[in-house]
This record gives sequence, structure tokens and C-alpha cells, in this order.
Amino acid sequence: METITLQFNPNSAFAAALASLLRDAKDVNVMEKRITPKRHRKTNYEKTLEAIRDANEDKNLTSYASVDELFEKLGI
Repeated sequence: METITLQFNPNSAFAAALASLLRDAKDVNVMEKRITPKRHRKTNYEKTLEAIRDANEDKNLTSYASVDELFEKLGI
């Protein structure tokens, strides 16, 4: 017996029809292995660059006149 590996888009109608045909075929054993894409996590470098861009664009920034004002805002 030989082994064939197929990779396909699970949203494809053609791939679904082909998989169905193969499952129904005699003398064919279908073994499915689903591969989920790896999630890209930001590196510290990417996080730093993003923070610098945000600071340059004044996004999501809160500034305080003094440390005491910061502590007061935090309830410390």
C-alpha cells in the first residue's frame, strides 16, 4: 500500500467533494490531520516600536504633572 499526502483549503468545495469521494472509495483509508496556523506573538522589539509609534501619534497616552498626581489617580 502507498501513502499520499494532500494539503487543501478546508473551505474549498472541490476539496470537500474530493475528500468525500476518497472516504467512499473502496480500498482507500483516509486519515485526517488538521493543522492550525501558529499564532504570531509580538516580540519585545515589536512591542517597543508600537509604543514609540503610539507616543509619537499621542495615542492612548495619559500624562501627569507629578508623581503625586499619578499616585492620587491610582488611589495610593
